[in-house]
Amino acid sequence: MREATCLFLVLLPGLCGAAASGIAVKFDAQLSSRDRGLLAGVACNAATADQFDAWTDKRGSSRIEVTVRCKPHAEQQTLPVARYTDCSNARGTWTCNAGQDALMMTLPDASLLAVVAGTVPPRTAIAVVREAMHLSIPPFHGPALVLLKDRCNVSQREAVEFKGATHFQLECTPGIIQLTRDCWKDKCRYFITGGSRTN
Repeated sequence: MREATCLFLVLLPGLCGAAASGIAVKFDAQLSSRDRGLLAGVACNAATADQFDAWTDKRGSSRIEVTVRCKPHAEQQTLPVARYTDCSNARGTWTCNAGQDALMMTLPDASLLAVVAGTVPPRTAIAVVREAMHLSIPPFHGPALVLLKDRCNVSQREAVEFKGATHFQLECTPGIIQLTRDCWKDKCRYFITGGSRTN
């Protein structure tokens, strides 16, 4: 794995989150073209990158976290598949994790949602997210769509509260959604039992 030996950045005045509400504060950071090239090489295995999200949790800090989205390299369930990799220069040089493939879904507002099928088949992950789009989160006067942003990891929960139930958890960048699928004979219905914002 190649690692960058230096980083050039300019902290931007943009602020993501609000300390007053208890949400983690993140300051946007801008990467130099050199660092973008180095990160694309590490994260995308010499392929090109579609997007870099760079931030720091302290104004003026040289410690930068970056999420790299590579260009789609495959298609599954009629959706493009792109690699997402999280990188950091916390140790002075760029290091990246192994990354995850994500299904790229287009939401009603035309934004892209990266769906990571954690412990469920891709077809199930897509169905769960599509159902959640039309539901509300407790106290059930707000749409779950507000939490379906950036990236969501879909997993199946082990507990089964009643016959025919399958419980899922969607861990998305803004928050978490608990969703249940209730099936009987050849019919299924979905409902959300919990939802909370974490970012």
